[in-house]
Amino acid sequence: FAKKNIRFSTYTRIFGLVISIQIPVMIAIALLVMGFSKVYIDTLDISIYLLMIVLIVILELSRFVMRGLCTISKFNISIMLEIVIYSALSMLVILTHENLIYIIISQVVASASAIAFCQWTILKNKKSYRECQDAGIKSVYTYGLKVHLFNVLNTLQVKFSALFISFYLTLADLGIFTVAFTFSLLLQMSLQTPISAVVLPKLARLSDGESIVLASIITRWVTFIGGCYLLFMGVFGEYLLGMLFGDEFLLAYIPMLLLILGMLFKTPVATLNCYFKASGRPETLGKIAILTVPIQITLSIVFIPLYGILGAAHVLAV
Repeated sequence: FAKKNIRFSTYTRIFGLVISIQIPVMIAIALLVMGFSKVYIDTLDISIYLLMIVLIVILELSRFVMRGLCTISKFNISIMLEIVIYSALSMLVILTHENLIYIIISQVVASASAIAFCQWTILKNKKSYRECQDAGIKSVYTYGLKVHLFNVLNTLQVKFSALFISFYLTLADLGIFTVAFTFSLLLQMSLQTPISAVVLPKLARLSDGESIVLASIITRWVTFIGGCYLLFMGVFGEYLLGMLFGDEFLLAYIPMLLLILGMLFKTPVATLNCYFKASGRPETLGKIAILTVPIQITLSIVFIPLYGILGAAHVLAV
């Protein structure tokens, strides 16, 4: 969409495939999981949960299209609209002491409202879709599968490390590690995620040479900002941990710095990921992930049982 070589007719066919094939498959899987679950779920709950699958998939698809069209301001409005409606309705449910199922219904209403806004924005901008050089549905799905492979491999290594951390750390150590990890996660939330949302469609519109220049500039800036954050936490981290969580959490200081340092090295990777995706080479990311996944899994097996919190911090930092 960012390269503007998808026709509006192609978009509508993709949307139709999602509605007619992908969502029914996901619903079937959800029903299968519920069938094996021993937890009783009544018909209303099941209906709402299945409806949320439909809404979330359509909302995510709509937001990706908005990003591709570079309507970032409208993209942000859709997020704020969902948050505001959900928060207001949920607060009303809590204040009126209604059944908590209405909390889920609040999310349904919020998601539906955001979808309506997104689709209105997409239809309003459909003139910007070029009626030539159509990428075609096959190439769109091929690209998507390559990106999905990279996401699966990344998720696998993170989840495997998390499994070892939860298995080998005591509850006390797990609490300390969670605090340390939270401070490193702030760097990801404030830099990596926004970069992916904004930079990817921008890079896709540029030539290869221009995108390399822009990616290098952004990489230097985010690395500088991340370095400042690491320096700040190195100086004031112990004070913040003691003030916010108590002296018993001061043990999180060194693991926190290790995790922030690791996140600092990974921050430029967000820009590089965007560059390879924008240039139509997501398989490069998959090849890198194939190399890094065995390394992190091996380190998890060796370091976490031997060194506990510090071992877990080293593994995630790598």
